[in-house]
Amino acid sequence: PVAVTADLDALPMDASIALLDHPYLANLPKELRVSSRMTGEVSQPFSAQSISADGWLQVSWPDGELMVTGRGTFERWSVDEMSLAVPGATATAKGLGRADRVSAEMKIDAHDPKTLLDYVDRWRPGLAHLGIGGGPVFVSAGLEGTLSQPRTTGSFPWLHPEAAPYTLDEIHGTFAGGTPSLDWIVIDSAAAGVQVSADGTIRWNGFQTDGLWTVGIEDLGMLPVDVPQEMGHLRGFVEGGGRFAWSLDDWLVDGAVDARDVAAGTIHLDTIGVWFEATPERFDVGEIRLDAGDAFVRATGSLAPTDLTGDLQASLDFAEVDIGELGSPVAGTVSGNLKLSGSPALPEAVGMVAWAPPENTELVDPLIVTVSLAGGVAQADISGWETAAGPVSGRAVIPMGDLPRPEWLWPEAPGGPLRANLDGLGLR
Repeated sequence: PVAVTADLDALPMDASIALLDHPYLANLPKELRVSSRMTGEVSQPFSAQSISADGWLQVSWPDGELMVTGRGTFERWSVDEMSLAVPGATATAKGLGRADRVSAEMKIDAHDPKTLLDYVDRWRPGLAHLGIGGGPVFVSAGLEGTLSQPRTTGSFPWLHPEAAPYTLDEIHGTFAGGTPSLDWIVIDSAAAGVQVSADGTIRWNGFQTDGLWTVGIEDLGMLPVDVPQEMGHLRGFVEGGGRFAWSLDDWLVDGAVDARDVAAGTIHLDTIGVWFEATPERFDVGEIRLDAGDAFVRATGSLAPTDLTGDLQASLDFAEVDIGELGSPVAGTVSGNLKLSGSPALPEAVGMVAWAPPENTELVDPLIVTVSLAGGVAQADISGWETAAGPVSGRAVIPMGDLPRPEWLWPEAPGGPLRANLDGLGLR
């Protein structure tokens, strides 16, 4: 056999890559240099199947390096070690292959996910603006299949993951898939008795994913949250789920969350439910419901969160809510409704509140208050409220201009003091 040795020492590759003019090669880092040492043998008479070789290859650039050592023949080869280092992560792999098959093991240590995404953003624009950070992430994976259609499976823990503005202690995930798509599952146990999970499919063409999410809390009292001492022990069971979809230029999340037997101190709710759908353009609340015996609260709403002049629609209905249980010094129950319209910056409202005194009260009849909000001025009216001393009517007007509020809310609202008048002619 004929022995062959080849050495390269920091050979510049930018000019050669530019001559090939291939779209994939255009995405390679600049200032690439290649070093290697290859030792091989070729049997006589010559044939491709008679070639065998071993050696190492190093590809370096200013902020990264790829190193491969291996050996093999034309039909069968082995990668003894492959290592990749880029800003925010390192990866290692080893495996075996034939002309039509590959088998490998990989490990990835993304010690700084935010730095890694900032680096990858040059090829997948938009990743750097996702607000993802925390870490590290440790990935273990296996690769099987053909070179044209490999399939990978693996798992990972992600410590202290961040997806602005949220931070968790740890999540675990698994994945399986190939070149067209990858199926994945992520499970987070934020605290004892609390589990959040999501599963979906990543499609590499367009870099998009969609799937389902679920949440379950065995007891709200197990959450690591501070509850005011006067509220006593918090309890309740929560479950929910829905859909999600995400791509580099769009996203959607929807679902429903239900809580049962929720209590804190003297407050007890039989059920709490929320149904919602959120996109970058709109946030819709299909329904919020609270039930406690004969009392209930219902609400719906819709707004454009990024457009302060966009359409705002919301409604609130409630009945027989015991305000004494809510800490009010006034006993009795309230019922009523409120309709919101306008825009987030210039909301308008109209509604009414009816107060029913306790059954053993004979001094006053039920009170009905009509309320409105327009042009940055709130108004409340009562008319002919029957009391033991006679009928009472009144009006209160509250200009919003001098009240603390965000600068964008009612920017031209009039100012001035609260004005109120009470008419008790004929009181005895």
